[in-house]
Amino acid sequence: MRAIMFLGSVRDGRMCTRVAKLVESQLKAANFEVEVFDPLVMEFPLLKTPVHFSRDPSQIPQWMHDADQKIKNADAIVVVSGEYNYTIPPALTNMMDHFAPASYAGKPAGIVSYSMGSAGGIRAATHLRDFLPAISMAAIPHSLAIAEVHNVISEDGTIKKETAPATLPKSAEKLGRDLYWYASALKNHRMANGGP
Repeated sequence: MRAIMFLGSVRDGRMCTRVAKLVESQLKAANFEVEVFDPLVMEFPLLKTPVHFSRDPSQIPQWMHDADQKIKNADAIVVVSGEYNYTIPPALTNMMDHFAPASYAGKPAGIVSYSMGSAGGIRAATHLRDFLPAISMAAIPHSLAIAEVHNVISEDGTIKKETAPATLPKSAEKLGRDLYWYASALKNHRMANGGP
């Protein structure tokens, strides 16, 4: 099974990379191959023309065509999002909106939110539950919200047992396990019946 993990932050001192390392380890434990789409590394331009709206596909960089194909080939999507002004970071929506809903169609999506405060990015996660179905994905019921991320996850992605909530390891594991279940079910249905 293949998963694409979208990171949502390009800020200096961002916390998404430590969260991504934790989530990636859980996805691999659930038998996913994981590829990370990081807007700081991939440098998506400010969206003017999505890949699928281009009148001349040769004007779209090859790396963006390759990224689109990887999304189409993926079995699941995971979004790792901080919370900017109580909502989804603009770098995340800018990156994801470069690709057609058809590229995402019929795939399950896992939501991981975090914040340095006590809410764990839950408002951004709530907005992602509207955004992801709008681009043709099915957000799975279980999500992972990490409060005070700087105190509970190390830079290498390990959970700080002395400060993290006791439920965090099991919740992170459940995200990977549940996503694999939904990815398997939806992949089998697509193979038998085609996509939506």
